[in-house]
Amino acid sequence: ENKDCLVQSSFIDDKNFKLGSWVGTQRLKKDKLEQGRRKRLNDLGFVWDPIEEQWQVAFASLSAYKTKNGDCLVQSGYKDTTGFSLGRWVAYQRRKRDELSSIKVKRLNDIGFVWKVR
Repeated sequence: ENKDCLVQSSFIDDKNFKLGSWVGTQRLKKDKLEQGRRKRLNDLGFVWDPIEEQWQVAFASLSAYKTKNGDCLVQSGYKDTTGFSLGRWVAYQRRKRDELSSIKVKRLNDIGFVWKVR
């Protein structure tokens, strides 16, 4: 119905099933789940780490912006075609540089990310 497995933690379906809570439990018990259950969830496109997934989606948006515009100098108010606030995300990456993994910093550097704009 929603085309993804990014279920909000508070989501309750029309049959009063607490799907959001259930999804959270699956994520917490990932390493303890029976292999067949994990496979079925993976086959659905289950998102085990929604924060990482969101970073990857945002990075893809930045890569598309770079392809279209030739740089990573995203204006603060810029939103991509999906309505995602890419400008805010870029500013957040700059502020949190010291907290990003070395892999994320490298990926950003590899596409020409500009860390200081002033």
